[in-house]
Amino acid sequence: MEPFKKAFVFLLHTFLLSSLPFALNIVSSKKTEAEALLRWKNTLSSHDSLDSWALNNITNLCSWKGVVCNTVSLYEIYLPGAGLNGTLDQLNFSSFPNLTSLKLCWNHFHGLIPYQISDLRNLTYLDLSFNSFTGEIPNSLFTNLGKLEYLNLTGNSFQGSLPSILTKLTKLKGIGLASNNFSGLIPDIFGLMPNLEILELTSFEEKIPSSLGKLENLQYLGLLIDSPLNSTIPSELGLCTNLTQLILSGRSLTGSLPLSLTNLTKLSVLLIVDSNLCGHILPYFLTNWTQLTVLMLKNNSFSGEIPSEIGLLINLNFLNLNDNRFSGYIPQTIGSLQNLLYLDLSVNLLSGQIPPTIGNLTELMFMDISSNHLTGMILPKIGHLKSLMALDLSMNQLSGQLPKNVSKLGKGLRVLNLKNNNFHGIIPKIFPKGCELQYLDLYGNQFSGTLPLSLVNCRMLEVLDIGNNTISSPFPFWMETLPELRVLVLKSNRFHSIIPISKVKLSFPKLRILDMSHNEFNGVLPIEFLDKFKAMMNVSENETGAEYSEVLSTVLLKGFEYGLRSIQRAYTSIDLSNNKFQGKIPSSIGKFKGLHALNLAYNNFTGHIPSLENLNFLESLDLRSNQLVGDIPWQLTKLTSLSFLNLSYNHLVGSIPEQGQLLTFDSSSYIGNPELCGLPLTNMCRNDEPQPKLLVSTTQKDDDFNILDGFTWQVVLMGYGCGMLFGMVAGYLIFKYEKPEWFIEFVYQVYKIKDGRRWR
Repeated sequence: MEPFKKAFVFLLHTFLLSSLPFALNIVSSKKTEAEALLRWKNTLSSHDSLDSWALNNITNLCSWKGVVCNTVSLYEIYLPGAGLNGTLDQLNFSSFPNLTSLKLCWNHFHGLIPYQISDLRNLTYLDLSFNSFTGEIPNSLFTNLGKLEYLNLTGNSFQGSLPSILTKLTKLKGIGLASNNFSGLIPDIFGLMPNLEILELTSFEEKIPSSLGKLENLQYLGLLIDSPLNSTIPSELGLCTNLTQLILSGRSLTGSLPLSLTNLTKLSVLLIVDSNLCGHILPYFLTNWTQLTVLMLKNNSFSGEIPSEIGLLINLNFLNLNDNRFSGYIPQTIGSLQNLLYLDLSVNLLSGQIPPTIGNLTELMFMDISSNHLTGMILPKIGHLKSLMALDLSMNQLSGQLPKNVSKLGKGLRVLNLKNNNFHGIIPKIFPKGCELQYLDLYGNQFSGTLPLSLVNCRMLEVLDIGNNTISSPFPFWMETLPELRVLVLKSNRFHSIIPISKVKLSFPKLRILDMSHNEFNGVLPIEFLDKFKAMMNVSENETGAEYSEVLSTVLLKGFEYGLRSIQRAYTSIDLSNNKFQGKIPSSIGKFKGLHALNLAYNNFTGHIPSLENLNFLESLDLRSNQLVGDIPWQLTKLTSLSFLNLSYNHLVGSIPEQGQLLTFDSSSYIGNPELCGLPLTNMCRNDEPQPKLLVSTTQKDDDFNILDGFTWQVVLMGYGCGMLFGMVAGYLIFKYEKPEWFIEFVYQVYKIKDGRRWR
């Protein structure tokens, strides 16, 4: 439902600005108009953006926010995204006889749409999209709107059927009615609208009507197919030979591309996404679509080879064939797309080597060919991609050493993901001074040696994952000054030795996730080491809910690995399991008020379990297989968010506290402690067994992290930076190529934004 936003708005705006009619029959004064606006403002529950609308400023109507007028009258009200909340019931439309444009999109208006809008007899542009209007659209709304050219009601909650009177609006050039709750059949009215250039619809209870083929002037078509009946693309659509933008989406859309679409030789944008289309992309299509700047067919079931004719699309800026069944080699001709900025061939069945001609794509800013069956080495020509901001080659079978030419990708590289390949050797010194890298994932390869010290040049680095390699060195304390580092994953390597005491006053200032598991660290865990992690001790409300964009994390949930698409920025965890740490667990661990998961399992910790009563967010605690002694602290019953607990195979004694979350765990959480008694164990306590102090009451908190219950974090992060990257790509296109904002925005919406956030 996403891709239809700005295309509509941009075209409407362009056409409107080209000739704004001004009515000459003035029957209202600016004072009358200002008074009507003030009365309406006073009925709104939220109108902070309208401070300029005031009695003491009533003579300066033309300076009011969102008001456009000439010397005699107001002719446009333009208030998109102004945060307004209320209804239109008290807006006296008859006070604005010369109004030609009313744009109130992206606000919080609700209630019925008033039929009095029909008093605006000179109205040519009406945009109420993305509000919360309800009810049916009355026929009377359009009785006097014979001059209306553009109507946008997308993104509301309108019900019922489309008003049949729309056919009487003979001057209509653009209609947006998608993302509502209309029912019934799509009325066969399009043949009666010969001037229609822009159409955005959600199909109701039937297939795509073939009558769309009658719209010979149609330039933009956006359809979401959510009918309970499967629908195919009608061959008649090939008759709309003026189409420049075709956007289709919906799981009900099946079949293959009809050959008649080869007639659409003016297409510049083709998006058919999140559907069930199948079949091959025939060369005939590409030889006739040479004007394309955007080709996106993501999340379908297209198969076969990518035709070599793809190289004919020399104007292409965006190419996305993600999540299909394309097979064979990446064609060499892809190197002809020298205007390409965005390339995504991920999640397919592509094989063979990365073609060296990709080095010709010197304007490329984003390349994702992950999750295929690619083999061979990364060729040195990769260093030619000096504009690249994100490179994702993960989940393939690539091998060899990293070429030093990777360092030539430039300081602007933000994302480098080589996860789960067969790369080996030493990680080269590829991180220059001024490095802007934010995400580096080398997990699941065969890298050896030590980490390159040049990583300290990457002052913006937020995520570093080098897990599951054979890196061998002491703990890399030289990273502690990286000011933005939030996630550090060293798991399953050969890191070793004791943890030294850092002399740096502010060490790892933003670190929230630390995974050092499955290494060879040993010795006592210094209190000073944990005391450095200030970010884990503080809970910042303004970070709660924010996410590491498109971070793909892997957690070990009760022995099974699960992938999660993103993790909250406020999430914190420490995993030191499967090492050789010894001595007492530092009591300072109790200061980590923001901690969600703590895993110290499979070490040689001794002494008592420290008080953890201040860890109000703790959901997972794993202390199994150590040498811990004493009672289970009664303070654990205060941890109302705790959903996973394992204290097994220690030397704990006494009775298990029978209160709070501890009542919810089975015997597997406690076995292997012979002197432990009480439920859920079968070893019952004697009458004289001392009972731990219990709490009078507990308060059960809402569990906002159910999906993460009972895990030890094994953070294996992938795909980070996609959301971040689109902002950079958008800016680049706007300023370098002067692409209109809508063009960038609607491409962005296809990928990232949920329903109801398109036309701004």
